[in-house]
Amino acid sequence: MKKNTLRENAIDIIKSEIIKGTIEPLSEINQVELSKRFDISRGPIREALSHLSAEGLVELNSYKKVTVTDVTIKYVTDLYNTRNIIECFAIKQLISYKNNQNVISDLKYILDQMGMSINSPNVVEVAELDLKFHRTIINGARNHFLNKCWNLLELGVLRCMHKRYKIYDSLDEIIGNHPIIIKTIENKDITRAEAIMALHVSDASEKILSLWEINE
Repeated sequence: MKKNTLRENAIDIIKSEIIKGTIEPLSEINQVELSKRFDISRGPIREALSHLSAEGLVELNSYKKVTVTDVTIKYVTDLYNTRNIIECFAIKQLISYKNNQNVISDLKYILDQMGMSINSPNVVEVAELDLKFHRTIINGARNHFLNKCWNLLELGVLRCMHKRYKIYDSLDEIIGNHPIIIKTIENKDITRAEAIMALHVSDASEKILSLWEINE
């Protein structure tokens, strides 16, 4: 197997375990153990961890220790405040384009999939559809730099989502304002679209932060 493939495999697996919380926040990552686990040299492991550091999932310190970044109240607040700015801008840009029917169709299809998944016990599937909905809006804004920012934010959102879905009373709550968001895009109502998106992101943030209010 090529070195790049080994590195990519290590990145994907470690990333997935950090997002899901299998590797807990503030855990120290042992490069020797990872090298043995993946049966590869420490070179690809170091490259993988350097990549994850750039994505904000791990922190490399001067003592060559690698620690998983924490998910704190400030982390959630900063993440969702930034997400609010980016998504409100994205939906404004999307609506400003005359030819956005393909995006609207994609959003409706994703919403239908979410509806069909509501009765499924597969929470991860619903979470992925939720993010796919918002990623479609970001892509619809046709802004390269916006996409770059979203890719980093999405990792943080995924980490939070694994906590968020534990505190929802029912999965159908995840549908939330998604249908209204689509309607505002169809109606080209930028003001209402920004307001609904801001409310949607704020509600998600409050749901997540309620976990800290209960448990800490």
